[in-house]
Amino acid sequence: MAEHIPVHDDELVAELSDLLEVDRDAVAAYDVAIDRLRNEAFRSWLRAFRADRERHIADLSGLLGGAPERGAAGPGPFEAAVREVGPTGGDRELLLAFRVHEARARDLYRRAAAVPRHPEVEAVLRRNAADEERHYAWVTQALEALGAGPATAAADAPARAASVEAPERTPEPAEDGGAVEAAAPVAPAGARAAHRAEARGAAVRRVAPRARGLADARRAQGLAAIRDDVENEVLRHPIRSVLVAAGIGYVVGRLIR
Repeated sequence: MAEHIPVHDDELVAELSDLLEVDRDAVAAYDVAIDRLRNEAFRSWLRAFRADRERHIADLSGLLGGAPERGAAGPGPFEAAVREVGPTGGDRELLLAFRVHEARARDLYRRAAAVPRHPEVEAVLRRNAADEERHYAWVTQALEALGAGPATAAADAPARAASVEAPERTPEPAEDGGAVEAAAPVAPAGARAAHRAEARGAAVRRVAPRARGLADARRAQGLAAIRDDVENEVLRHPIRSVLVAAGIGYVVGRLIR
């Protein structure tokens, strides 16, 4: 927890309190999403990010000399957006809601960290801003692996299954209070390979009925050609055909006796 800094600037107190509310809302949203996500790797990432947010709350509360009362009685906008997806919503829809609100938190912290302040306040805000950059980068790349790029709305793009590797470790604050370099927030090659394999499978499924139809047509054409050849042979050489048929009949009759 960050050391308490006597803050006499009402504007700074209000700004830190607003950031604290954003992080509280995010923790509640993470709790809901972790319970609903189907992909265990996604849940692992969100647990790590929830730990970041809980640290934000502790550090901001330390700067403020204690955690102020929650400003809103009901769920915040982040939690409400996740709940709105509903228990039947897929991982893609949940992460789309996350991307919107992670972008908001990233921008708020980015602006707050850019203002010169007391060194202890600056250290906390820079560290939290670095966390939010990672969170947004991860959810953006995870959605790209699921086939939902930055312009995708919740109702767009077909849902695709994908696997994104879990983080190797939970990010920890640096001893010097600076920004932390933590587990890389990328949707790794495994997810992209799964997506490519699915695309290939879909292509095969689209082509297979057409290929079977073509093969059936070729077989039908072959049988028709054989029939036509036999008919033409009988018409050109009727006597020889009768003798051949009689010979075949004699051989078959001997075999079945």
